[in-house]
Amino acid sequence: MRPIYSETSREILCRDEPVSRSEYFSAGQIGIDPEALVIINPVEFHGEKLVEYQGRRMTIYRRYERSENELELYLQLVLGQNGGST
Repeated sequence: MRPIYSETSREILCRDEPVSRSEYFSAGQIGIDPEALVIINPVEFHGEKLVEYQGRRMTIYRRYERSENELELYLQLVLGQNGGST
């Protein structure tokens, strides 16, 4: 028997920042193409793996807790979606 998955959505506030050159380099070495870096409040994060950001579906490939009030989420596009852009 296969598990059944369902998606739910909710909106949270975030702040975007540019992805650093070192992040592009490090991620690129393992085949990841960083698309965005967003900062959220850690209490808003519940282990999600997929997000919709700026109208595009993305996966969270890395997260880093800056402080008790800031969590960095590093995003890459979901392959095979987003209008064939990948």
